[in-house]
Order: sequence, then structure tokens, then C-alpha cells
Amino acid sequence: MGFVLGAGIAARLGVGFLPIRKAGKLCVETDRVAFSNYSGRTRGMEMRQPAFAPGTRVLLVDQWVETGGTMDGAIRLVGRQGGAVAGIVAIAIETNARTQGYRRDHLCVSAVMPGTHWQQECDRQLLASFEGYRATSAFPGAGRG
Repeated sequence: MGFVLGAGIAARLGVGFLPIRKAGKLCVETDRVAFSNYSGRTRGMEMRQPAFAPGTRVLLVDQWVETGGTMDGAIRLVGRQGGAVAGIVAIAIETNARTQGYRRDHLCVSAVMPGTHWQQECDRQLLASFEGYRATSAFPGAGRG
């Protein structure tokens, strides 16, 4: 879902949009790196090649930065083509050694503020606000064939 958020932010800012996707999702020549995802599996991540001029500032956007593996792949792809990470934007960025490094090394913006009870819930991957969620309440026709 990060590419949906990224496209919206790019349109709002009036700048270009470049998808960085899991391997095999792009239909152009790509640069590829391997990364470990939240389950510990090695995956591939790709970006168009060439994507931008050297020195281009790139804002990385994702919906949820969990272990930071996917973001690590994106940061490496941007760097390999001579780009500079301008910042990282996500709805939630969990707290761990890798994401703390991102917060130290890059401007990071998240809807969930570090040090709040919301951050603690994200780190536990258990959002209390969803405990009472029922699809039939939000979508009354859901579940009927």
C-alpha cells in the first residue's frame, strides 16, 4: 500500500512518483536488491533503472515500517543510483534498532508519534482501537453473497 500513499503525496507536492516494488512487479528494466522481510525471508526489491539523475532527493513512503527490511532495500536502491534520501514517511514506524537508525539518520515523519501509547500499541502490533471492529458494522452488506 505504500505506493498508493506515495502517489498521493507526490501528486499533492507536485513532484514525480517512482514506485519501488517487490521483485517482478515492474514492467521495465530494473535495479534489484535483496532484503529480509518481517518474517525473516529473503525477498527482492526493484526500482526502475535509470530512475533519476544523480543527486536527486527522494522521499520514501510506506504504510508501516515494521522491521525496516523493506525500507533498507529502498534506501540501498536510491543510493546505488546516486540519489539522496530526503526523508521517510509512514503511517507507523515500529521501534527497533534498525528503525531507530532511520530516525537518527533521516528525517522521519509518522502519524504515530514516538513515545506515545499509540507507538507502544504499534510495536506490539495490537491496536486497541480495532478490538471492537466488525466488518458488518463498517460495511453493512459485507458477508452476504
